[in-house]
Amino acid sequence: TVTLKTVGLLHLMAQSGLFIPAATESEVSVFDEILADIGDEQSIAQNLSTFSAHLSNIVRLFGLIRGQSLVLLDELGTGTDPAEGAALAIAILEELRGRAKAIVTTHFSELKTYAHNAPRVENAAVEFDAVSLRPTYRLLIGLPGRSNALEIAARLGLQPEVIERARRLLPGARVELEELLRHLEEERRSAEEARREVERQRDEARRWAEEYRDRSARLREERSRIVTEARARAEQLLKEARAEIDALVGELRRLVAQPPATREEVEAAAAAVRGGLADLERRLAHRWAEEGAKEEPGVGSEGREGFGGPAPGPAAPLEPGMRVWVATLDQEGTVIAPAAGGAAVEVQLGPLRATVPLGSVRPLPPERRLPPEGARRSNVEQLARAKAASISPELHVRRLPVAEALERTGKYLDDALLAGLTRVRIVHGKGTGALREAVRAYLEQHPRVVRFQSAPYSEGGDGVTVVELE
Repeated sequence: TVTLKTVGLLHLMAQSGLFIPAATESEVSVFDEILADIGDEQSIAQNLSTFSAHLSNIVRLFGLIRGQSLVLLDELGTGTDPAEGAALAIAILEELRGRAKAIVTTHFSELKTYAHNAPRVENAAVEFDAVSLRPTYRLLIGLPGRSNALEIAARLGLQPEVIERARRLLPGARVELEELLRHLEEERRSAEEARREVERQRDEARRWAEEYRDRSARLREERSRIVTEARARAEQLLKEARAEIDALVGELRRLVAQPPATREEVEAAAAAVRGGLADLERRLAHRWAEEGAKEEPGVGSEGREGFGGPAPGPAAPLEPGMRVWVATLDQEGTVIAPAAGGAAVEVQLGPLRATVPLGSVRPLPPERRLPPEGARRSNVEQLARAKAASISPELHVRRLPVAEALERTGKYLDDALLAGLTRVRIVHGKGTGALREAVRAYLEQHPRVVRFQSAPYSEGGDGVTVVELE
């Protein structure tokens, strides 16, 4: 009854331009007539029983139906023999089904079965809490409701023995139907709770996924920032180191170019060069230690681990020839010897030797070990003779990426200067000219390049740059 009145009033309010208490996505129809038979209008004076009063209203309603009409009928078929009342109610619904939209309440099981089988007819029920014996006022579409007459009678105080006698008097089929409806209601309630739990878990999973995406994006940004800063610092340190090395190589070439000197003068010159290299190593190690200390706790180590280095672990005894990972320099090296004081260690990093803090060094699985004496020996003259015997007078960088080509060019020029070459050729090819321009821009800023030009046409032309060194 509450549902019938609510539906009728909300449609009348909407068609009168009033706001209605409904969700924003709700929809209402527009009806030409809204016709209702709700309540009991029996009258002794008019010789109207309950059944007669309802039927008289229905007869008038049939005469008023036109166009798009909504018909609301409460307790259709009551007030007379249940079998005849149910049959008459089904016949009335059949007539209404082709003429109007209707909402009908009933306690007849026959009408519930009819709604289940007939097209364009749907069962519905107002939810009833069997524990509190109170309606929840939630409309459930798709399932017929139970009458709950015995439960309500018990709640109103009817003697338990009367209730039990009534249960025994119910037909077996009716008991089975009521039990089936009760079971379906429990299943529906369980399914509703499961659906709400699934929705809750889905919403939680969505929140976790969004948080994961946000954290992943922040980590990528942080990693990119660390890589960019590390590269910038490395480029600056390498630039400073290359300038120092160029100065030392120039000093060595100047000494070699002088007239023959005494053994003492040669030893003094070699000692000066070795001292300059040692001073450069100490300053580079100190600079790297300062840069490493600037990184935020927990970020630097995590970022370096992502670059390929091992996670920091317990320190192990370092021996000459042992392969190690130098965290502050972000690369592998070979131990030469512990430095004075025991707080640092000398490490060979490719062509360079550096003194680094002991705490920044972690052992790697040994691949090869150098003889301790050989690792400690630094003979510039032997290195210069070896370079002079093995270096080529030209470098090929064709088809290489610009960054790799410039890196090879810089190393080649260092080796050429150490070997005493004053004229070299860099073969970069013609192509689009981008690689040639990049190489020549690099040569313009190199402190030891005197001049450069394209090779003669017969020797490669614009595909080769001839470089003069001092």
